[in-house]
Amino acid sequence: MLPFAAFIDAIRLAADEGDRSRQIACRWTVMGERTQPITASCGVAIMPWEPYRDPGDFDYVVVVGGLLRKREGKGGNGEHGCATTGIADYLRAAAARKCVLVGLGTGTFILARAGVMDGYRSCVSWYHLNDFRAEFPHLTAVADRLYLVDRERITCAGGVGVVDLAARIIEQHCGRSAALKSLRMILADAPRLSANPQPDPVIDRPIADPRVRQAILAIEQNLGNPPSVDALASAVGVSSRQLERAFNVETGMSVMAFSRDLRLKYAQWLLGHSEWTIAAIAQECGFADSSHFGRLFRRHIGLSPSSLRRGTAPSRAS
Repeated sequence: MLPFAAFIDAIRLAADEGDRSRQIACRWTVMGERTQPITASCGVAIMPWEPYRDPGDFDYVVVVGGLLRKREGKGGNGEHGCATTGIADYLRAAAARKCVLVGLGTGTFILARAGVMDGYRSCVSWYHLNDFRAEFPHLTAVADRLYLVDRERITCAGGVGVVDLAARIIEQHCGRSAALKSLRMILADAPRLSANPQPDPVIDRPIADPRVRQAILAIEQNLGNPPSVDALASAVGVSSRQLERAFNVETGMSVMAFSRDLRLKYAQWLLGHSEWTIAAIAQECGFADSSHFGRLFRRHIGLSPSSLRRGTAPSRAS
């Protein structure tokens, strides 16, 4: 929902004076295989305006993704991230017409499933990087930036990074003043570059054991209050000893060492990309106090938190 709304809102603010939303400088439409409501995983329904139109009518075809896996129950509509035959055929036709294809969030998975990302690099969210690599081992994927422009393919990690991508496209076609006007009205800062970093991925290789994947997700979602080995083992339905063995096989580390390194990695990112105090970062990353955090950080990173923030290395004797 956020990538969909953010991209359209940025475009429509650049298209007219103020927020009058007339399609003057930019034009857009919302297409689907059928003009029936499509329910997002949050329960909000989006109505396509029209069925697929000749892709030759467009400079860009933007694909917005959804859940990668099936979600049952109220508010869901099955495989949100699935590329149906109709979607895949349309995207291949658009690619043949040299239309620029844009994947927002998990929309990049849909492009890849349609076979139109072969020979192109893909930018995906750090959260889905391993999912992408597991499903498409023949494709090159990165999660070190907000978005990636590779000739006729543009892929974006999603989230608020979509605003930065929209600003780039607006500036290219309508000028910088239009892009800045759109950002100001969204209450966003100056556009970030495509290479601005995402938070680092939790782990940069696929994890085969589903119990370890589930435990890693629990650790990542509770950085400020790290769960114990016993709590993690109970949550994934194994003994603590079994979980430790599985973790060692998959990561080469114990559960607690992995949790500590992940929290230090996140702290390192926050030091470089936020204005939080060191004490606040220590608390956010689940360390008891700043002194304990500082000692661990220096031991594992090689710099004190304050030195890293200043961009200075420790002095060495010549």
